[in-house]
Formats: sequence, C-alpha cells, structure tokens
Amino acid sequence: MKVRYLIFLLLFVLADVIGTNYILKCFNNQSTLYQFWISISLLSLQILASPIQTGFSDFYCRKKTLLMALCCSLISIILVYFYSQTKSPSILFPISIIGIKGCLGNIIPLSWATIADIQERNPRFSFGLATAGYAGGYLLLVASNRFLLNQQFHLSVISMFVILTFLCAVGLKDTRDGTNIEKRKGKPFFSLVQNDNRLIIDDLKTKYLRKILFAFLLWEISLYTILLLYIDFSASKFSVLPVGMMVGYLFGIFVLKFCNKISDIKMIKLGYYFSILSLIPIFITFPFVKEIDNYLLTFCYFFHSMGNAFLCPTLFTIISRVSPSHNWGRKYGLVESSDSIAFLCAFIILLIQQALNFSINLIIAVSFLSMLLSLLPYWEFLKAAPKKIR
Repeated sequence: MKVRYLIFLLLFVLADVIGTNYILKCFNNQSTLYQFWISISLLSLQILASPIQTGFSDFYCRKKTLLMALCCSLISIILVYFYSQTKSPSILFPISIIGIKGCLGNIIPLSWATIADIQERNPRFSFGLATAGYAGGYLLLVASNRFLLNQQFHLSVISMFVILTFLCAVGLKDTRDGTNIEKRKGKPFFSLVQNDNRLIIDDLKTKYLRKILFAFLLWEISLYTILLLYIDFSASKFSVLPVGMMVGYLFGIFVLKFCNKISDIKMIKLGYYFSILSLIPIFITFPFVKEIDNYLLTFCYFFHSMGNAFLCPTLFTIISRVSPSHNWGRKYGLVESSDSIAFLCAFIILLIQQALNFSINLIIAVSFLSMLLSLLPYWEFLKAAPKKIR
C-alpha cells in the first residue's frame, strides 16, 4: 500500500514540475517584460497560497484537497492549450491560468504532507523517492524539447494530468480523513482558513524553521539557475548538462537508501560537501578558458545535484520529526513557498542574463555563491534547532 502511494505521489510531483514549466514556457514568445510579469504573478500566488491550501488539508481531507489541486492544474493547462491556439487571445486567458494554478493548484506540498502521513522506518528515503519526481519531470522536459513537436507536447501534458487526476480519485485513500472529521465538524470553511493564516505567521516566528527555510531557498536558487538556463532558456539547443544533473540527483536518492543509519545532521553535512566542493574545478579553469567545457560542467553539476539529493529529503524528514502531524501540511506549504521564491529568483536572474547577454560564467558564479551563502542560515538553524535533531 505505502509503495503504491509513494509511486502515485512521485508521479504527482513529476506532473506538477512539468505543468509549472509548461505554463511559463507558453509565454516564451512574448517580450521579456511580459514573461517577467507572468512569472512574478504565478509564483507569487503560489508563494502565498501554498501554506494556506496545504494547511487547510491538515484539518480537512488530504485526498480531496489534492484532488482539487490536480483538477485546477488540469483546468489551467487546458486554458494554456487554448491560449496557444488562439491568434489574438484575450487577457482573461493569462489571468485565469495564473489565478487557478497559483491559488488552487499546489500539488507538490500536498504530496509532501501525504508522504509524512504514511511515514515508514526510513522516511528520508521515502521523501527522496518522491523528490525524484523533480528529476523525472526535468528529464521529460529535456526529452520533449528534443523529440516532441509543440502540438504533441500540449496533448501529452493534458493527457498526463487527466490520467493522474483519475488515479488520485480512484486509487488514493486518505489515511487522515476519518480522524479529521471530528476536528472540522461545525467549523465554517473561512474560520478554518483564518485560523490557518494565524498559525502560518506563528510558524514564521519560529527561528529554527525560518533559518532552515532560508537555507533551503538558497540551495534551490543554486540548482535552478543552471537547470532553467538549459531547459527553459535554451530550448532550441540540446545539452547533456540538465540530463547529467538529474541523473546525479537520482543517483543521490539511490545512495540515500543505504544511509538510514546516518543522522540527519550528518546527511546535510555530506550534502554540503558534495554541493560546494563539486563546483571548485570550474573555478580553477576560469582564468585559462573563455568558455567552460560542457562536459566539465556536466561532471561537476552531477555531483552538485547529488549533494542536493541529500539535502532536500533530509530537510523534509526533519520537519516531519519536529512537528506534530496536524502541522505537516502547513509546514510543507512553507517549504514549497520557499521553493517557489527560489524558482522566481532564478527565473528573474536568467531573464536579466538573457536581456543583457551575460556570460554563463556569471550564472555559474551565482549558483556557487548561493550555495556558499546558505551555510550562514544553516549554522543559525543548528544553534536554534530542537535538541533531538542536533
């Protein structure tokens, strides 16, 4: 049962990665300023709505909330298809797409909370297996750039969401729904949402959570700046680099399977070693070449992504261990908000790079510096963290 659920949740994560990139790529033929406002609007709504929607699932039904997120994502993707087929589309198209997906289509944090509900003896690997959906999603995006025509890609994404929405409806059972019926009985919808908003503010006042979320944000900026450069901003050029990164991430998840006896703090330390030291060879070659060799980049970012595969699932495990179960959805919503901020920051950095024609060397430097700077909030997290995870 748990293995089946993990496979479902992995596929949900994979679909959401593809869906978000699919929506943003739909506007690639617009001006840089237009793309900027689209990305700002969508990701800002996700930043605000993720903890609210997932927090609501703590007191309501996880399955029904996840099903609603899948349905809303499907609706937004169908609207993207019609937008792409219309010669002079109405402004209502992007407004509806962004509003529906940003406010109600937050699939990934709901998946994290569902994984926490079905924790096993090795939850870190379970989270790692589900985060492999990120790697799978980006690998499919790379393959679609190379092998699929636009029309084929549109229909493939729509079909994928239709199938997964059906699977969620018939194949996923909510392990928490029965225990939550009494909690929500007699409480109006808006009362639950208002209470959830107050709790989100209280969470952000917790120093150790605030610091680890900031460290996570910097980890993701480091990864996204390179990944999006080769997937969303160089769609016409095939590169082995994003493939190498995602294979490195998947290999890191495989290694996690055999690291269940290593503490979470030591696992994060290993993640930092790989993520930071892996990029040193690039900087050694900087003074001697005009352009960094693509195979060297692939080699270095393979291990950089492997380190990230140690970091992220361990963070999710820490949150599940230090938080009561009725807080999991809200906490993973905050994690997803941090991830959306990172995606947005990387997207803006790359829009600026594209507009000003900066060298890729600058993007690599931003990636390395972001990972290095994340050590500062992480050290603060260690000082403030509960004793049971130090």
